[in-house]
Amino acid sequence: MATSLGKPSLSSARKYLPVCVLDDEADQLERTTSWLMNSGFPVLGTTSPQEALQKVRMEGCRVLVADLKSPDMDGLAFLEKALQHDPGLQIVLVSNKYSVDYAVEAIKRGAHEYLPRPFDLARLEKILDEVAEIQAQRSEVRDLEEKLFKKLSVSGDRREESGDA
Repeated sequence: MATSLGKPSLSSARKYLPVCVLDDEADQLERTTSWLMNSGFPVLGTTSPQEALQKVRMEGCRVLVADLKSPDMDGLAFLEKALQHDPGLQIVLVSNKYSVDYAVEAIKRGAHEYLPRPFDLARLEKILDEVAEIQAQRSEVRDLEEKLFKKLSVSGDRREESGDA
């Protein structure tokens, strides 16, 4: 669905941005996934880092919202593993132990954003809308590149047929 300016509507962009939420606290996981689902995002939740990686790989999640505090895996190690599985994955890290140094390190290693806890769900929603818009723009660019490539291929074929090449 497009707006009058040709851009996808916010709700349309949201429904094409699968989000995986990883949080070892079941209450927080439920709160975050419910909020995002009610906001129009397709959401999968888990308390296990291994399962989150599997959801990224098997379920096509484009965004991962991950709590850094996990008894099973260090947050930065998890970030690196997730990006190995999918270098285009957008990762929003969340932590109770917010430090500027840790946030900078996470961003350097590929995190899209770093939020201290407790975080505002409306802020997370805004971040995901930005990611959805970026994803929609990238998709539009890919579509235009494909159309241009096809047009140039057809045009080149016509020149070869007429002997102009």
